[in-house]
Amino acid sequence: MAHSTQKSSPLSIDSKGHCRVCGTKTTLLCSRCHTACYCSREHIVEDWRRHKAECQAISTLAEAQTEKPEKPGSTTEVLDAILFAVNEQKPRMIKVQVDTMPGDEYDMPWKKLRAEPWFSKTPLAADTSRIGTSVRSLLVGRQWSNGPPLEHGLSLCIRYDENFLINKSKNNRCIQHLTNGKALHPWAGNFYVVRTDGFQEHNYFSANMAEDLPALKKYFETYGR
Repeated sequence: MAHSTQKSSPLSIDSKGHCRVCGTKTTLLCSRCHTACYCSREHIVEDWRRHKAECQAISTLAEAQTEKPEKPGSTTEVLDAILFAVNEQKPRMIKVQVDTMPGDEYDMPWKKLRAEPWFSKTPLAADTSRIGTSVRSLLVGRQWSNGPPLEHGLSLCIRYDENFLINKSKNNRCIQHLTNGKALHPWAGNFYVVRTDGFQEHNYFSANMAEDLPALKKYFETYGR
């Protein structure tokens, strides 16, 4: 699919969604990945540089089970995750890949969440203006600070770039909107969330927007207070 002003339409019809550029409610979305919504062809073109890597990754995600594993002997599964995209107003569900890496005589098999396309592969550099991403996890196990455990008994695993304060990442508009600007911490860059079985992250599971969003909202609001 070409996101351009050519005659072939890059749009298909969706029943809900908001334009990635201006936030206007729209029924049009990218016909390749079927996730990115836009109100006009002009906004598709405007957002293409940002959306390109995401679009390519999502459109090929269905082939994850048959493509060559990241490492010989590894297997891949696909989970549902909640995305807090840096330039969007509302969180949404996405698909993420998890590789089970084979163990050896010293280590048990272990799980690896893929970072692409939500986080850049830019390498670290001595110049702070060129520092790339270092993707890490924040784990949330309670409904609010010092509150009861999450009802499903699992923890929420927030994947984020721990260098966002020093690599000039943009403030996360989605988290700002979710918390009504009450978040004390300057959250920046992309975030996505899955469930995990504990602080060792031995296994990962799909997130659920309705069940998990309230705890995430509280976490983003109160972090650092």
